[in-house]
Amino acid sequence: VYFVGGTAAISAANYDALVASMTTAGDLTPPTFARLSGADRYATAAAVYAKGPATYGEKIIVVSGEAWADGISAAALSAESGWPVVLQTKTGNNASAKASIDAYLALPASTKSFVIVGGEASISTDTTEYLVNTKGVPVANIRRISGADRYATSLAVNNYMRASGSPLANMDGVQVAIVSGESPWDALAASSWAASKDSL
Repeated sequence: VYFVGGTAAISAANYDALVASMTTAGDLTPPTFARLSGADRYATAAAVYAKGPATYGEKIIVVSGEAWADGISAAALSAESGWPVVLQTKTGNNASAKASIDAYLALPASTKSFVIVGGEASISTDTTEYLVNTKGVPVANIRRISGADRYATSLAVNNYMRASGSPLANMDGVQVAIVSGESPWDALAASSWAASKDSL
């Protein structure tokens, strides 16, 4: 069981209470518990990234850490594909984000491909310039998915999932989760369910 966020998000008392509620005396295979957190949201995202497998497959997803909407739109994409999410500032200069990107690029099996979700108002060209000019990533290996607003970006992400093959071949739009675009909480709660049901 992973608790994502520091004590400002999930207090030590709540952590202990939840651990106690999920622990059964005499259980021969008791759950293990860990907190994944960092000094800020970017460092927490980097801690989650670092907890992943030795290779993440063909892509990683970059979204804004300054607003929630594009990250929520990318959640089912990440869950279904297994591609991790990296939070980045608009200027593309966050040290934790760069550390995750650099770690990905250092993987021997990495194809060095990126999906940026959100327009340049959310993730500026600084990020693509860093990837291309500093890290040598081919422009063809960077895809930006965006729309005129959060709703159009969500539609663009859904269309991308529907049009892609493996590992997104099952995301055919037969099932669709409808959530508010004005608050993140319901959409966040629905994202893993949507991926498990191959739902957009």
